[in-house]
Amino acid sequence: MQNQDSLQWYICHTEPRGEKIAEKGLERLGFLPFLPKIQKLQQWSDRKKLVEFPLFGGYIFLQADIDSIQARRRILQAPKIVTFVRHHGQPAVVPSEVIRSVQILAAEWNDGFTVEGANAASALKEGDSIYIVDGPLKGVHGVLQQKKNFPRVLVFVESIGQGISFEVDMRNVMKTAAGE
Repeated sequence: MQNQDSLQWYICHTEPRGEKIAEKGLERLGFLPFLPKIQKLQQWSDRKKLVEFPLFGGYIFLQADIDSIQARRRILQAPKIVTFVRHHGQPAVVPSEVIRSVQILAAEWNDGFTVEGANAASALKEGDSIYIVDGPLKGVHGVLQQKKNFPRVLVFVESIGQGISFEVDMRNVMKTAAGE
């Protein structure tokens, strides 16, 4: 097996509601899947329960070496895996900093974090690339947004066109160069 740090991250599209089965299947085949999950309070007529859901329904991240056709075929043979998300005909590579941000967000989400809004008295403006330097979401990269007078951060996974947006205390945010 290769050094985990030298492997790239990819996204696979799964069958509807097949993310957890795909995760287990990929693990059994010796791959390194990442399925970010969050807990939501689900209410039925007779009870409420915390239920675990995939953060990005229909998708699973995978760290692997897929240079060979055989490796790609093995991945696609895992249960509930439909295909790789592609960019220009090739499996889309997800930057490690996006994966790290999603890992932090999923972990903090499930710990019940609350992030307060604050008036930004800095030179930051909507659309700036930012990095969270302190607090429960330290290490997250994103883009600054403004929503209802509260600063928000968007962490966007371009390959699947989905993102996570949350309020943030501007004292914990630092501007970065675009693409950093």
